[in-house]
This record gives sequence, structure tokens and C-alpha cells, in this order.
Amino acid sequence: MGCELRALRFAGTYPSVYGETGLKTIGLAFTCELPPDAEIVLSEENSEYAWFPLADRPPLAFADCEAAAASLTSRTGSA
Repeated sequence: MGCELRALRFAGTYPSVYGETGLKTIGLAFTCELPPDAEIVLSEENSEYAWFPLADRPPLAFADCEAAAASLTSRTGSA
């Protein structure tokens, strides 16, 4: 993210399959806090970012990311 991360916490592991390849993957999920003055620095792979409430997020690209977000939503009751 190109900025300081605070309170980094491991949130879980989530299995997935990479696209149509059949390759099994394991996603590692973390939560963190950003300082109020954080400036996000995007990599070459990204052109924009946005913040969404967990319960009102757009569909995520990978099954492990979707599972991690769903798990975090259910644990925190975030809306």
C-alpha cells in the first residue's frame, strides 16, 4: 500500500482455485489500521482504489478474498 500499517493482525487462511488452471492456492488475510494522514501509493497493477463497508462491497475477484471478507463481516457484524 506504500504507507504505514498499524495494528496488523492475522485474520485467517482461505483456500481457493486459481481461475481455470485448477491450481490450488491459499490466501492469507490480515486486518490493519491506517494512520489518519496515510497516503495510499498504488502499484503499476492498480489504477484506483476505494473504501467500502464490508457488507456493501462489490464482488471480489477471487474466491479466497470473498471468503475472507465474508468471514470478517460475520465476525465483526460490520454493515
